[in-house]
Amino acid sequence: MRGHSKQVHAPSGNGASAPGPIRLWAGSGTGKQCDFCGKAIGVDDVQYDLEVAENTPSGERRSRTLSFHLGCYDPWRAGRFKAG
Repeated sequence: MRGHSKQVHAPSGNGASAPGPIRLWAGSGTGKQCDFCGKAIGVDDVQYDLEVAENTPSGERRSRTLSFHLGCYDPWRAGRFKAG
């Protein structure tokens, strides 16, 4: 997928490096399933791909890519980083 990329960082209240976003890019939809709503992201849609780092149960660090519709990324992000 072609698009724009930028580095993003996960908010962290204690200054520690919390698991979270590494890289975000956007482009034309590829038919992948949206990780927020579960529907396919069509070729006429904007697709956001977000590479996230997370810790495995064994304590290893790994990355994976999540995909979102244009309108699904902000609600997902708001819920993920909500204070509480």
